[in-house]
Parts: sequence; structure tokens; C-alpha cells
Amino acid sequence: MARGTPQRDVIALAVSQHGVIGSDDARSIGVEAVRLRQMAARGVLRRVSRGVYRLTDLDPGTGLGRYMEAVLWPRGVRGVLSHETALDLHDLCDVNPSRIDVTVPANHRPHSREVPAPIRLYRRVLGKDEVTDLMGLPIVTPVRAILDGIESQFRDGLLRQAISTLRRRGELRPRDEERVFAALYSRSRGEPSDVFSPSEPFPQRERPLTLD
Repeated sequence: MARGTPQRDVIALAVSQHGVIGSDDARSIGVEAVRLRQMAARGVLRRVSRGVYRLTDLDPGTGLGRYMEAVLWPRGVRGVLSHETALDLHDLCDVNPSRIDVTVPANHRPHSREVPAPIRLYRRVLGKDEVTDLMGLPIVTPVRAILDGIESQFRDGLLRQAISTLRRRGELRPRDEERVFAALYSRSRGEPSDVFSPSEPFPQRERPLTLD
């Protein structure tokens, strides 16, 4: 397919990503980060965090731009939506996340030591079978989201609702059900579970930065 001008290529990619583009994305299509800054200066883009921009006047209308902003924030890697956010987006239970939960690789160090208030950041080694795509957003699988919830001491009632939803949809394999209930049992006894990998807390800003 024929390429357009750099600006048209940037806009096309941003539209496909819920109106959001990062400097890493731009480089993947042969557009340097300086071009994004120039487009922001002209009002075509709006900078929402370091290296992440949103279209100013062209809204794809998906309402998912804030999630794409969050997964692009870490830079150098694309984060994965997880924990309560994944439970919500997979429509597994009546959860109402106060922040956007994002998981990055265990060895990744974000460009800033402080995480913007809209984001709750985790580190973990995720297997390929634990990550999926939801409307163009990288997100953990429903089973991984439930395990995340167990690890983070999410309420039992909502976790069991999520398990029931997944079972009703026919999406809970027997081996995954055994894994989930083993993790719940371990938590109830205050025991560590080998289904989890170590996580590390990140400093959190008390006030939002520029993410919507």
C-alpha cells in the first residue's frame, strides 16, 4: 500500500489506536519523534505524557483512548492492561477501577520514577498465553486477570462473580479453574502461591499529570 505524507501516516496510525500515538509507534512507520512535536506545535496533536500524543480534532469515538495512553506511557515497551482494569474490560464482574492497571516486564524500568496518578503500575513476566488483544488494546487474559485479583487481595465476592461469568461463557478450562481455586485457597490460608511472580511497587503521584 502506498505511503502518504508523514503527517497522514501518523494520523492514520493514531486513528487505528483510539486516537493515540507514541514516539515508538511513529518510529515504527519511519517518522521521527520530532515530527510529533511539530504536529503538536501546530495543534494537530496534543501531548498527554512524555512521548505520547492524542489527536486534537479527530476523535475515533471508541472512548478507549485513555487506556491506550496508559499502555504507551512506559516507553520502550508497550504495557499490558491487567488486574481490576482487565476484569472490567473483559466484563467479568461489577468492578469499578479507580485507576488504570498496567503491567510491564519484570526487568523494565520506566522513564520516570513516579507513575502518573491515573496509572497503577505492576511488574511481572507474562507468558504469551497470558496476553491477548481486546479492541486493539493489549490486555491480560480473563484467567490472568482473576489471578491478578487474587494476588492483589481483591474482594472474594467479585472474584467469584468473575469466575462464574467465565464459567457461564464456557471460557474456563478445567486446568485453569483448578489453578484459580488453588490460588484462592492459598490466599485464604495466608500462604504464598507459586502461580504468582514477584511484583514491585512503584512511587505514585498524588495528583494526575497529563493523562486524561
